[in-house]
Amino acid sequence: MNTLSSKIVVELEDGSKRECEVGTPVSTFLPARVSEEGLPYIAALVNYDLCSLSYPLTVNSKIKFLTMSDPHGWRVYRRSLAFLLAKATRDVFPSSLLRIEHSFGLGLYCSFYNVPGQKEGITRSQIAKIEERMRKLVELDLPIERRKIAYNDAVKLFEETNQPDKLSLLKYRNPPRVVVYVCDGFCDLAHGPLVPNTGVLTRFELIQYKPGFVLHLPDRIDPFEIPPFQDQPHLFQIFHEHKKWGRILGVDTVGRLNDIIYNGQIEEFIRIAESLHEKKISWIADRITERKGMVKLILIAGPSSAGKTTFAKRLETHLRVNG
Repeated sequence: MNTLSSKIVVELEDGSKRECEVGTPVSTFLPARVSEEGLPYIAALVNYDLCSLSYPLTVNSKIKFLTMSDPHGWRVYRRSLAFLLAKATRDVFPSSLLRIEHSFGLGLYCSFYNVPGQKEGITRSQIAKIEERMRKLVELDLPIERRKIAYNDAVKLFEETNQPDKLSLLKYRNPPRVVVYVCDGFCDLAHGPLVPNTGVLTRFELIQYKPGFVLHLPDRIDPFEIPPFQDQPHLFQIFHEHKKWGRILGVDTVGRLNDIIYNGQIEEFIRIAESLHEKKISWIADRITERKGMVKLILIAGPSSAGKTTFAKRLETHLRVNG
């Protein structure tokens, strides 16, 4: 085929090939709305790159459609549920502040503030109202559209909808276009592909976990069932300590960290962070010393380049100080 042609060739997972115009959406080639196992298709790998079903094809492509049983598809499902939760919360409690903070088991831990700046907390009745709204949005099967808008339009949009966290992310950037997702008047920055419509987001549960709540999801191994919630109190305590450190450092968002860098305060930030870290290592060394004679092995876990070796050397120094 002429490489300058306005047509491209698409190869599907079964090996079949089809010709189409440049700009044709991925969804055009869906074999059906649901897979043979009964799960809706929610995203696709296009030349091994994760894309939404509305993604316009611009080059010759290999396409693999995904459901939530695929690791990539499951992450799209989780990200889309977070979007749905944010919209439902804004619909029911427009003056509140919702923060989707971190993974917790199969779900996401969320904090809720009735009024921004006040103490975190949410009641069971408030959680029930948010979940009821989410179910209604699923029932309405609203489209979730990916759009590119001008930078100035994005700033104006997030100002008008009172989303300061989004504004802070854009504050020190000036791209010609900003990618957003829009659903029924609600808009959010695009952090990755989302499902094409709210109707496929049927499997979830909101569980109170004080002071906030958990958006609980099914496991991709068995996506038809939502397993019982498994508490992880020790892990949650670590996340809680992380939030406390954030308050001490004056940083609760990436945008706030950008402010500190821009204002030339990063050296002070690093000094405080190092002091907090040193204090924590000292505390760990003291607990180990208290069990001297009992502790035979210290295990340090973490992903590659997390700082395990550096941490081990600093812990060794503190243990030597303790004798």
